[in-house]
Amino acid sequence: MSLHPDLWSLAPRQPPQDEFKLMIELISDVKKHYVDDPSVYRAFLKAIKPDPDNPRDKVVTEIEEIIYDAPDLIGRLRKLMETESPP
Repeated sequence: MSLHPDLWSLAPRQPPQDEFKLMIELISDVKKHYVDDPSVYRAFLKAIKPDPDNPRDKVVTEIEEIIYDAPDLIGRLRKLMETESPP
């Protein structure tokens, strides 16, 4: 069962180890998806690098622009980051 994006903020957060595992899986899947375009993967890695001055919504928007042609990966990113960005 999938949770509607409007309700994500109301859902209980996943335990940190689950979030870490999901992020590692997402990173791996982005690498596989862009195996023929490693520059996209490198840009993705640079964008997800933790930066306290860069708010989550801005990070998500930046990554959406990088992996714009992979809506399934964008959806997973949004869910993982618990944010809703415009389509």
